[in-house]
Amino acid sequence: TDGKGGYLVPTEQFTQIKELRRTLVSLKTLCNIVPVTSFKGTMPIEKDGTGELIAFEELNEIDQSDVDFAQVAYNTADYGDIIPISNTLLADEKANLISYIGKRFNKKAVNTENKKIIDLLNTLTATAVPNYKGIITALNKDLDPAISQNAVIITNQTYFDILDQMEDKQGRPLLTVSLQDETKKLLKGRQIIVLSDVLLPMKATKAPVFVGDMTEFATFFDREGLELAISSEAGFTKNATYIRAIERFDVKKVDGKAMVYLEVETAAEEGSLCF
Repeated sequence: TDGKGGYLVPTEQFTQIKELRRTLVSLKTLCNIVPVTSFKGTMPIEKDGTGELIAFEELNEIDQSDVDFAQVAYNTADYGDIIPISNTLLADEKANLISYIGKRFNKKAVNTENKKIIDLLNTLTATAVPNYKGIITALNKDLDPAISQNAVIITNQTYFDILDQMEDKQGRPLLTVSLQDETKKLLKGRQIIVLSDVLLPMKATKAPVFVGDMTEFATFFDREGLELAISSEAGFTKNATYIRAIERFDVKKVDGKAMVYLEVETAAEEGSLCF
């Protein structure tokens, strides 16, 4: 104990803060990222891409058509956080606290972006499907072929685990390994993006699955990225240093037909892992 000699034993402070390792999948990187310089504005988009050329006979005038445009309006919001730190602590600590706080702000920024993007995905109308074959149908039929070609599959840990254990009667797995990155798994050649169950929870026995091209579905309007600032003047009366993080962004749906929202029933799949 301290009174029985403990005070005589020097204590050691490790020079690195032990960070709890957690997933940091950034959905922002899947979106179409557009840097903007003003806090609000509009982006023009084509309204209809299914027009055709019109047949005409020689010496007759060619029929005239028109082009219709729509627009996506954005309005960036400010997201921020401030952490005050005692100047005495800064002077005495040896664990590189400032660097740790910078990384913590970055994690918070990714969490904030992911929440906003998932909120946007949840505005889609969910379609209930009985098993994983609904994902294949979405790739083959529900999405435009050009969209399907660049599609990703976003789901949670629980359903990824079910898919990853599925094998056919010859023992061949349903999922394949990406040749570019062996840590990533593919279904029908499309990469599976795995989010934590906390971020993308199950709905009883139904698993949320989003299938499509995120770059076509959503645009991330990024104004100046993540800004970090340190001020000792702001906390002068408290002998403190303030560390501030501010991010300004907005994320908007551009093509609602570029993503499909599925709720896959897992009860039968968990009991029978063969296809």
